Amino acid sequence: MKAIEIDRKIEALQADIEALKRTRALLYGELESVLRSAGRRIKSSESDGTGRFWLKADSAPALAQAVLKEAGKPMHITEIVGAVRAMSKGKHFPAAYIKQAVYVAARKGKIFKREGGGRFGLLEWDRK
Repeated sequence: MKAIEIDRKIEALQADIEALKRTRALLYGELESVLRSAGRRIKSSESDGTGRFWLKADSAPALAQAVLKEAGKPMHITEIVGAVRAMSKGKHFPAAYIKQAVYVAARKGKIFKREGGGRFGLLEWDRK
């Protein structure tokens, strides 16, 4: 008798988990829509389960992405670091942290790509 009750509880919990996963996917979609309508883009290193990645709006990688978008062309990492520090509004990002964030994201194939000679561009430029 106990085994049957446990099996039923497990099935109910699995159904709850699936419902929560669907709700989570819907909420991420709504969040993305709201941010786009507000003219903001966020991404973070957390995945929403669909393979999309999000960056916190004021993080070093997000600022580096904004710097490259504004420039419209690949930049040397030292130029990226200087521009990120200039636009970081009160936050102090060590140069090594900014460099590491860009290099790691490029190595993982996320957001940035290496152009050679210490220069980086955006992956989205290849998709256009």
